[in-house]
This record gives sequence, C-alpha cells and structure tokens, in this order.
Amino acid sequence: MLNLGPLVFASPAALIALAALPALWWLLRATPPAPKRVLFPALRFLIGLTAKQETPARTPWWLIALRLLICALVIVALARPVWNALPLPPGGGPVTLVIENGWAAGRNWQKTLENAQALVDAAERSGRPVVVAAAADGMADADQVSAKEARERLGALEPHPWNPDPDLAVAALSDAVHDGAVFWLTDGLNRDGRERTAATLGTYGSLSILAPAAEVLPMAIGMPERSSQSLRVPLMRATGDGDRGVVVVARDSDGRPLARTEATFTAGSREVETEIDLPSEILERIARLEIQGEETAAAVMLLDERWRRRPVGIHAGSDAAQPLLDAKHYARRALAPFAEVRTGSIDELLARPLSLMILTDTGLMDENAAVRLRAWVEDGGVLVRFSGPNLARMAAEGVEIPLLPVRLRPGTRNLGGALSWSKPAHFAPYPTDKPLAGLEVPEDVTVTTQVMAEPAIDLSAKTWARLEDGTPVVTGAKQGKGWTVLVHTATVPGWSNLSVSRVFVDMLRRFIGLGRGVSETAADEPLPPLDLLDGFGRGGAPHGDARPIPADARDVTPSAANPPGLYGSAESRRALNLAPTLSPLSPIPATVGTVAVRAYGAERERPLMPYLWAAVMILFLADMVIGLALRGLMPTRTATAAAILLMTAALIPRAEAAGDHDIRALEAANTTRLAYVVTGDSEIDEISRAGLWGLGVQVNRRTAVELGDPIGVDPAHDDLALFPLLYWPVTAGTALDALGADRLNEFMRNGGTILIDTRDGGTGESGAAMSDLGRMLDLPELQPVPQGHVLSRTFYLLERFQDRYPGRWAGGAVWIQARPDPSNDGVSPVIVGGHDWAAAWALNDSLMPMFPVASTGGAEQREQAIRFGVNLVMYALTGNYKADQVHAPAIMRRLSR
Repeated sequence: MLNLGPLVFASPAALIALAALPALWWLLRATPPAPKRVLFPALRFLIGLTAKQETPARTPWWLIALRLLICALVIVALARPVWNALPLPPGGGPVTLVIENGWAAGRNWQKTLENAQALVDAAERSGRPVVVAAAADGMADADQVSAKEARERLGALEPHPWNPDPDLAVAALSDAVHDGAVFWLTDGLNRDGRERTAATLGTYGSLSILAPAAEVLPMAIGMPERSSQSLRVPLMRATGDGDRGVVVVARDSDGRPLARTEATFTAGSREVETEIDLPSEILERIARLEIQGEETAAAVMLLDERWRRRPVGIHAGSDAAQPLLDAKHYARRALAPFAEVRTGSIDELLARPLSLMILTDTGLMDENAAVRLRAWVEDGGVLVRFSGPNLARMAAEGVEIPLLPVRLRPGTRNLGGALSWSKPAHFAPYPTDKPLAGLEVPEDVTVTTQVMAEPAIDLSAKTWARLEDGTPVVTGAKQGKGWTVLVHTATVPGWSNLSVSRVFVDMLRRFIGLGRGVSETAADEPLPPLDLLDGFGRGGAPHGDARPIPADARDVTPSAANPPGLYGSAESRRALNLAPTLSPLSPIPATVGTVAVRAYGAERERPLMPYLWAAVMILFLADMVIGLALRGLMPTRTATAAAILLMTAALIPRAEAAGDHDIRALEAANTTRLAYVVTGDSEIDEISRAGLWGLGVQVNRRTAVELGDPIGVDPAHDDLALFPLLYWPVTAGTALDALGADRLNEFMRNGGTILIDTRDGGTGESGAAMSDLGRMLDLPELQPVPQGHVLSRTFYLLERFQDRYPGRWAGGAVWIQARPDPSNDGVSPVIVGGHDWAAAWALNDSLMPMFPVASTGGAEQREQAIRFGVNLVMYALTGNYKADQVHAPAIMRRLSR
C-alpha cells in the first residue's frame, strides 16, 4: 500500500507500468518508410479523383497524448486508488478498534461507524486482521477476525444508554494483540481514567485516539423543578463555544407533544434553564421531556409521580380567627412546596380531579357527601383524617363515624400534664412493611393527646406508626382502589407538635404517594422493567438482560442490568433517568497522556477506481470519434463537437452527474414505493419514514405486493407520478405554495391517492391548516367512509369499524370522496383522518414498535391500524376491483347450471 497524503494506492505495484509510457510514446510516433516514386504515364487519368479515405502521414501529438492519458488512467485504476483514506501506522500486527458505544455515542453514531468502516477497509487493503472491542457491551473476549467479519460485527453494534467502560474493553483484548495499530474511537467526552486507559492501550501497539468535533458533542437534561404553574428544566452541554439554541419538547405518556420551549446557550455558558408554563392539569400529564434532535438517553427525562404536583383538597369548615389555631394552616404550609392545595367543601373539592383529601377534625358530615366521598376513595383516592376534639366527642357519644380505617374507643388519652404521672410520648421506629417505612424517626416530636383505636385482630396490620408504648398513632386501610388513613392526633398544637416538625411534611408526601397512578408497591418489593430507553433515547420493550430495581431506587445507576426507563407496572411506575447520575459534561482534552486526539474524518473514504474506469471509457470513445474524423469518415465540425462533449463528460463523476431528483425517480420506477411529504420537521419526517417503512414490512409479509423503502418528497420539486400513495402529516404550521398545489392537484387527477393525517386524534387542532389546504387544493366533496365501502374489504374485512379506522389514536371519522369518479376506477383521490397512522405503523431496526398506541387500545388497536394500512395500500394499487364481488353470486348460479 502506498500513501501519498490523502491519496492511497491499495495495489501500488501496478504503477510500475507507468514507466512504459515513454516507450509507448515512441511506438505511436513511429511511421512506415516513405513510398517509392514510380513514373506512371497515365497520371492524367487520376486528375480530379478524390480519395474517400485519407491516412495522415504522422499521428498528431495531441492524439498521442490523449492515448497516453487513457493508458495512464488504466494503470492508475488497476492500482486501486482511494481518496481521503485513514492512514494506518506501519507494521503487520492487527488493527484494533476500541469503540465507545455508550449513551453519548448516539449523537454521532453514524460518523463513528463510518470511521470504523474506513479503518476496516484500510486493514483489508493492508491484509491485516481486525479486532473489535466495544466499551459498553461487556465482551468476554475480543479475537482477531477478517475484515468481512469485522464489518458484520460493526453492523451489529449499537449505542447503549449507560456510560461506557473502556477498561472493560481493554480487558477483553486478547494477549495475542500486540505490535499492531490501536484506534480508540471515543464519544468525545472527558471521564476519569482516560490517561490510564490510553497508557494500557498503548502497550498493544501504536495508539490513535479519535473523537467527534466539539460542536457536535451531546447535551443532557438536568433534574426538573416543579412549581404550581410551571416546570423549570435545566440543560447542560459540554463546551461553551458560541451561542447555541435548543428546543425542549414535553410529551404525555402516549407520546403526544404537549408543549415546546426554546432556550439559548450563550457564548461561554455550559448551562441554561428553560421553563414550561402550562395549566396544572396539563403539567400533570407530562411524562417525558426531550431535547429535540439529540438522540441520546441523557437528552430524555422521564417523569413519574415524584415530579407531579398532585392536587390535594383540604376540608376543615370555616377559618379560625388566629391562623396558628387554624387546622388548615399547618397542612397547607406543609403541602405548598410539592402539591397543588385546594380548599372548599367536599362537593367543591370532588368536582375536580383530586389525588388526596384531608379532613382536619371535621364534625358529622352530610350523608350525601359521605356517599360521594366513599365512592371517590374506592375509585383510587386517598382520604387522610386528623383527630381533634370533634372526632373525640363523636367517638364518646357513640356516633357512627364513616370512612375510618379502625374503630375508635370513647374519649381521649392524655399524656403528661400537672395531674398525670405519664410524660408526652415519642414515636417508635416505623414498621418496615408499611407505607411510612424508611422515614426518619423524629426525636423532637411528642404526643400529649390522642384518640385510641379499639383492639382488633387486624389492628397491627393497619398500624403504620406507633408511639414508644406501642399505641397506634397512624393507622390506614385499603378501601377499594384507595386508602383511608387516620392520624390519631391533631394538626394544631396542644395535642402534639407533629404539625411543626419535618416528619409531618414527609408523612404527607408518603400519603400523596398512595394516590391515583402512584406506586402501591411495598418498600421491599422490587420493580420489574416496564419500558426502557435504548441508546438513541427511544422507548421500547425491556430486553432479556434487564433486571428489576429496588422500590427505593435513589442510588441505582443505569447500567446493562438496569437501563434507564420506566420500572414497575402500567398503574404504578418509577422512572430511572440517566442524566442525574452523570458528572458535568466536558470535552475530551486535546492530548490524553502523550497521544494527541484527532477529530473524526469530515469525509468518508472515496474509492477512485469507478470514476477512473468511467473516464477511460469516455476518453476511449472520444479517441474513436477523433480517429474517424482524421480518416475523413466524419465531418470535422460534428467530430469536434462530439469529442468536446465526451471529454467534458469525462471530467464529471458519474455519481454526481445525475441529480437527486433523477436518482429518486429511478428508484421509484424500479420498485413500487410509498412516499411521504417532507414537512421540514425532522421528528415528524422520521415518524413518517419509519411508519411507511413499517407498513411496507407488514405488506410484504402479508400480501403478494413487494414494496421498497419509502421516499420523502417535496411536492413543489419532485415528480409524484411514480407513487401510488402519498402520506401527508398535516400540522398547525403546514403551508403549501402555488407550485406544490398544482403538482398535488395533477397527482390526484392522474389517479394518485393522498392520505392526509392531521395527527390530532380528532381534536381539530390542525383545522386552520386544513382550511388553508382546502382553498388551494381541488378536493372533492368528502364524507365519512360509508358502510360496506371497498376500503373496508380490499384485503381484510374491517366492517365493524364503519367510518373509524384506528391508528395511534382511536376515534374520529375517516373522510373519503363522497361521489366516486368512474374515470379513476372509483378510487378516492384523498383520504383524511387524524389518527396518526404513521406512528402506529412505525418500526425500529429490530422490527419493534417505536411508539405506544392509545392506552385503551393496546395490541389489538395496533393490529387494526396495520390492517387498515394494508387495505389502504391494496386500495391504492388495485383500485375498485373488490366492488365487482357483488356480482359473484349471480356468476356462481350461472356456472352451476
């Protein structure tokens, strides 16, 4: 192999033939001996005759130079030149690739693979084996393989959503790896132990360290902070170079975007904070925050119940004249930092969604209010009651008190005082199997007055907290899906100082933690993996290596055994995020140990052999044209024009001669493909591509149709005639120019079908955009898909859905042409719905669904969405032929005769 800067020759021995070019020049310049002159008397007969073929006396020098150029190009092509090839250090040892495929690699994964592939190609040209070691895979051993097998291993690699461990990759390298070339492909971030790893890798051979450029290093989302009407989201980046704007998207549990907010890193800053302002009810629905365009697990923050500001209602009659004597005052102050506190009557509080209700020593409640409160608790609410004089009086009078976890004894118990030998009691350690387990036992909290529980067989099971003498002070019981809890002392001073202690706040937070959608898992019960993130920050089903996490997962660091994601069950989930466990982001230094860090190649390797052979063929044709012209067999002007045209074409690479539109048209003509309209929003366009690709996979599996990969198109510039079906995700910001509208109208007139998807679940959020499109497009009169329409039976029978064909969202009508046009075989030129079909069809590279469907539909809804997509493709391809089945009974009767 011969290196000439960025130009590398894989077979340099062929260049020796260039030395023969001077001899070839001499041979081409040689001419036959001059003819012998003989007098011929009849020379007059030859006067006036014109020779039909002329032979020059000597070959022109420029033609000889052209032929020498052709020969030189052939010789250089046989030498297999490669432009921009990554150089390999000299030696015959293996080429070792240590690849950091942790969370940060997802941001530049394609560039990492391109550089690794280039190194494998260089090893193949040099005839050297390859060793591939991944820093986040936990490989037991990394052996020497051929370049072909190394490419297969690279194709199987993927980034993982946890920190890489280069030392683990180093340990996987065999002792046989020595005296070679070691390439450490880092993710570009600085971590502890970099110099130690570089020193160890240097013992295996010549070490080169590669890293992505600083401006493309990943960013991360910090721990959000919740206030009453907003969510503050901190963002981090690795460098402070220049201004950089970012967009944060908030999504609900179904992946539907709820809000977008922008932030700008100013020059020199590595941290910035943005705020999401939404009504509290919508803030409660946020389940995921993500940095748009950052495909890493650290750019995603999953929110569980710990980040939700739960609505809490406090009912306590009228306000006291003195705030410090008001039972509501202490509960409101304790709940304000982490809950939305509401006050009012029971009816007023239950009129809105509520997670927890507090009754602070209320008297006898209305019977109807008690019935409604009981139904609310059984549906999943948590009712917390505090004792006081009113509750003690009703117990003494034998009044039946509803919604208590235990029966009460008459009267109260007084501890301490001038006439008592006893002293105020302290709290005992909490039972380890009850909801208050793990809280700090308060040494400064004392109880002087309490109500007593009647002894019962199940009293111990209902006791969540005790005094030192074993007397229950907090009891609770399950009632339906909810809980009833009783604190056997009051919230106002005089009965205890519990309400002015820190443990009072912690208790209330635990009580809120029992509310709707919050984990009911025992403190010592592990949480199984539910929905885990991959290396690109996308959610998916847990893999076989994932393990449960403890219920109190504060000290769990994401790893191969516990990837970031959601753990628990659909009803009670706990989020394990990567970003809070990361150290501050910083770029890898310019030098690690004694080795300088090089940036990833800006361009991929480019083999020049195909371009050289193309130039040889074109120049050879030009030589033939010139030869015919010199012999008089072609007019001079025609020959000159042809030669100039061919020589100009020789200077243009074949791959760049064809425009993108021509290549796309060729791809669409060779294979049946679906198309989607490019919106300019990378996220929506990726969903469209993945959705149509996933639909193509299903169509290829289930039918005889063979669909190729989908193509994104711009109606204003691309030819739409080659596509049978065009998917168009319309959003609130969708716009269409006049040229695009003309092309779409022509597409529909010529038999094409457009599936317009507003993606709003039938809520009408994209109504304004649809109105604008309706004014620019020649849309026919539309109606909901009627019963028995051919679209419901082109492949699958979907009659039971009538006019509502589900996608990611269920509900809402699907609109189609009201009066079919016979000239178009009755196929509707446009179909309109808001079900986000592409998200329901979308599959990742592992053929797993990328997005969840609506929680009420589950797997059945996704299957019906796929069946609708298959029917839609068959409808667009085959037309209205299924409608002829109405004649099938008559045909069969005739045949039976």
